[in-house]
Amino acid sequence: MASHFPATTPQQGIHYNAGKGRGRTVYLTHRPPRTGRRDEAYRGQVLAALSFHIDPAPLAPLIVNNLAIRGDTLDHRDLSRAAAGWMMFYLLEVARQDSRPLEVGVEISTQPNRDDFVAIGFRPAATPPTYASPYLAFRAPRSTP
Repeated sequence: MASHFPATTPQQGIHYNAGKGRGRTVYLTHRPPRTGRRDEAYRGQVLAALSFHIDPAPLAPLIVNNLAIRGDTLDHRDLSRAAAGWMMFYLLEVARQDSRPLEVGVEISTQPNRDDFVAIGFRPAATPPTYASPYLAFRAPRSTP
C-alpha cells in the first residue's frame, strides 16, 4: 500500500488498528472485470483505506481515525477520493444499524490530509462531547418525501 499513498501517518494508523483485536478497518480494492482494458492493470490495488472508532457512548457518532488516499497520480487521487466517499456511506449504515447519529466525524487537527476529508464531503460541525475540536462531519443526505 505504501508506494501509492503519499502520507505515511494514515497508513501507519490503519495498519496499527487492523492489528488490534477490535481494530476496525475498511479497504476498497479495485476489481474490474477482465476485459483487457487499461483499468485492468490496476486490478487488486487498494483505492482507499480507513480506520474508524465506535465510542462506547451510545449516542456518539462514528469517528474516522485515519484515511489513506492515493496520491501517485491525479486520476488515482480522484478515484481514491470517490472510493472514500462510498466508504463513508458504508459507515453511515453501520451507524444507523447501531442506532447512532447519522454522521461520521473526524477530529481534523489529528489528520495530515484535511483537503481529502473536505473533498469527499466533510464539513465543519458542532463537536460532540466525547470528541475534540476542531471537528468535521460527513452527514447522511436528508431524504425527502
